[in-house]
This record gives sequence, C-alpha cells and structure tokens, in this order.
Amino acid sequence: MLMAKGGVDLPWDQWGDAFFAAFPEELARVRDEARSDNRGQSDASMAKNLSRILDRLNPRYKASRILSSAAGLVMGFPSGATAGVPGGQRTTSNSGGKGATGASGGSAGPQRVLVPAIGGSAAGRSARAKGGFPAYQWRKFEPDEAKFLARYDQNDTMTLSDGLVSHGVVFLNEAHPVFIQECNYWIDSVWPKADPKQIQELVRRVYGEEAVAHVVHAQRLNGTVVANTGGKPTVISEEDVQQFLDPVALSSALLGLVNVEQRILTQGGGSFGSRANAQ
Repeated sequence: MLMAKGGVDLPWDQWGDAFFAAFPEELARVRDEARSDNRGQSDASMAKNLSRILDRLNPRYKASRILSSAAGLVMGFPSGATAGVPGGQRTTSNSGGKGATGASGGSAGPQRVLVPAIGGSAAGRSARAKGGFPAYQWRKFEPDEAKFLARYDQNDTMTLSDGLVSHGVVFLNEAHPVFIQECNYWIDSVWPKADPKQIQELVRRVYGEEAVAHVVHAQRLNGTVVANTGGKPTVISEEDVQQFLDPVALSSALLGLVNVEQRILTQGGGSFGSRANAQ
C-alpha cells in the first residue's frame, strides 16, 4: 500500500494515464494485432461516420484542455493525444497509428494535451480546443457487466479503416435484451424480406454513432461554467464528465431513443424499402 504524506489522495488516474502513454511499442504492436481480428462489421464506414459527427459537434462544443506551452503555469503529464488533430491521433508509439509527433511546447507544431498533476513533467496552459473522437465496438459483456448497455474506456484505442486511431472506445453489449429486441423488431416486423445481417448492421451502426455522440458531447462540457454565485463559479470538472460517462449513465442515455428509431427507419428505407412496402 502506498501512503501519501499528510493523508492526501494519490494521483492514481494521472499515473495510469502516464503509464498508458509510455506503453512499450512491442507490447502495443502485439495487442493491436490481437484486436485487428475482432473488428465490427461497421468498421469500413466507422471513420467516415464518426468524423461527420465530430465535425458537427466541434464548432458548438469545444473541450477545456490543458495544452503544452513553454510559458504555461500548469504542470501535467502528456496524455498521448494531440490537440486539433483530426481523429485525435495518438502521438505515442503505443497507439500503432500514424499521428504526428507533438511539439514540446510553445506555438511551433501541434500541442500535446496534458493531464494536470502536481509534479508533472511538462508545462501547459488552459485552452478551449477540439479533441478526437472515440470509436465503438460491439461485444458480449462479462457477467459482472451484463446489466449495462454500454461502457466507455478512454484509454483504449482502435485503428480505423482509414488509418486514424480513435481516442477511446465505446463498447456496446451485443447480448443485452434491449439491443436484441431492437434488432428483432426491425428484422421481424419492419423489413422481414431483407437480409437480417444487413438490418442488424444498420441498427448497431446507428446506436454506435449515438453512443459516440453522447461521449463527445459530455467531454466538450469539461470546464463549462454552470453557475456563478458570489463570484465563485461552479464548473463541470473532469470528475463530473467521468460520472456522465460511467456505465450506468451511458446505459441510461441509450434508452428510449425515439430519434434513433427514426434514423434507422430513414436510412433503412433507402436500402430495404418503406415500412408499408416491407409489410
């Protein structure tokens, strides 16, 4: 057990991010090779669709981040991400991606995103900046997580079809009754004559994009002032964002989505015919 002097909390999250950023290249390559055989059917269109979502949200919601700066007064550890790089390409060797190398600070070259921490290895400053987007992947959850529809891992990555590396991964539970019933509804009741695999792919793609949009929007709220009483502002912190994105909150956000079903019907109509024609 590690004990901090004075009983203060130890920076476990910052240490974890620093370890992830310095993950050995050889181990990362083996990890990425193992993952390459487990991509979802929607991987071919994932990068294009998620880039479209990010382009729509970025002008409206920009995250509050600590960016590397030689003259910065805030210390932190490099998170492995680069600000303003489309797709949030990782700059560290563990990602297996093709991101550009981040600058050491100042205004020359891309700026690294820092994780604030006392005793950090790099100086930075607070700024509103665009960030990367997470990917999504469908898988069967383990029994201890089977109740959840989705969970988000900010330190996981996926190499997308266009070579970009995602900034985090949203995992969706393919075995959850909500998703199974949703797929069965569209297959059995709406387009019974169409290919069931194509319908399932459409349903999963729309729900995957919706989950990504929730994550991106929540991350953009980091640093947002929500109240200002007596000159003391109340700000949405990184911890608050993590609560917005925990499995319970993210699962709740994917329930009762009328707009998702409308998107499925609209997009599927062009491929499988209208609801009336299908029935």
